[in-house]
Amino acid sequence: MPPKQGKPAKNNPADAAIDEKKMQLNVLNKQCEAVERMMVICSEQIQRSNLEGLNLNKRIAELNSKFEDQEKHTQDKCTSMYKQYKSGQSQLIARIEAGESSIEELRKQLDEARQALERTKFEKDAEIAEKTKKINEQKQKIEEMAIAFGIKLKETLEQMSRHIQGREGAR
Repeated sequence: MPPKQGKPAKNNPADAAIDEKKMQLNVLNKQCEAVERMMVICSEQIQRSNLEGLNLNKRIAELNSKFEDQEKHTQDKCTSMYKQYKSGQSQLIARIEAGESSIEELRKQLDEARQALERTKFEKDAEIAEKTKKINEQKQKIEEMAIAFGIKLKETLEQMSRHIQGREGAR
């Protein structure tokens, strides 16, 4: 602080100490004002931080709620899909078993048909062999009859020739 006008400046050590103390007091007051301003700023920052913290906590609560809803929705979907999977699996197993049963039945029928075919082939081969044997026997009999007929015809022709020659010779 500048010396007051109207009073002559004294070089008194007490005045110098007072001036020194006043200056120190003035510096301390300025420091106090600065600290107070810093405290106000910090207080405002703390209030803003608290408000941001509250907003973040509110946002976290909202996100947790959304997460729980999504988790429930996902769980419901998974449960539904699992039920559908199990239902479809059961149906497919039933269809596979029915198909396997049908295949087994068809194989059985096929085996029976093959056996019947083999029996029929054997029977028909036996019938054909029998018919062939009869045909051959009939051919043999026809040939024998043809030979016998030929011989009889020759004999008859020879007798007729002799008889005709005998009549002509008697004339």
